[in-house]
Amino acid sequence: NWLITGRCQMACKYCYAEDLMRGRVAEPSLPQLEAVAERLLSYGPVAVVLTGGDPLASPHLVPLIERLSGRIGLVVDTNGLAVSDEHIQAFARHGVVVRVSLDSERPSENEKFRQRSTRAKRGESSPTATAVSAIIRLLDAGVTTSVQTVATKYSASDLVSLGDKLYRMGVRSWRIHRVASSAENGAGYARAKIGDKAFNHGVALVQRALRCDWGHDFAIQFAGNEQRNSVILVGPDGRFFTERQPVLMNSRTSASK
Repeated sequence: NWLITGRCQMACKYCYAEDLMRGRVAEPSLPQLEAVAERLLSYGPVAVVLTGGDPLASPHLVPLIERLSGRIGLVVDTNGLAVSDEHIQAFARHGVVVRVSLDSERPSENEKFRQRSTRAKRGESSPTATAVSAIIRLLDAGVTTSVQTVATKYSASDLVSLGDKLYRMGVRSWRIHRVASSAENGAGYARAKIGDKAFNHGVALVQRALRCDWGHDFAIQFAGNEQRNSVILVGPDGRFFTERQPVLMNSRTSASK
């Protein structure tokens, strides 16, 4: 997971990467990103996830995709707010998988913790409507598109209705995370934290809907936070991190500098 920028149009209350965002780490230039890209490739990973911040907020995303294309699997994580025609064309041309974040089909629930970093301009669409529109545009362009959802105590009851909407739209890959704590956003996590019973109930309802309504062509993954993972995190400044403790970003250990 390569955080290529600390810029983001959103200020999610449960954001796990806040300690590497919004000026805490200097924004990299394209030559710096290209140098990190070659270092990453030297380790022989199967795929690289370009994330942030929001990678679409970086002016260097498309050149970076062009440099990596054909050499490694590419995934781009985005909130969907800044998807342009240029981005869509690049994604389609280079076979990039795009994962759009959406917690609920209802703006009141989706935006309870997923809020814009600045006040919306008059006439500007809500983040929810913009994300849904981006998903439709990506699918229409033939871009492999997945959705990522963070289950909170507020959004868990909306999972089935969101799944219905995604399935009707043509989304066939959905990853559901359980909200995780972080050093920077402990207060937001405390408000969003979902108990085991409520989370497991939401999971059971989604699994039943999958069996009864959606069918086997809808791939759904439930990502827990209970165990450590083997994901390498790369900061905007090129530092490598691994998880020493699950969930907590401030427990990372530098693996390479």
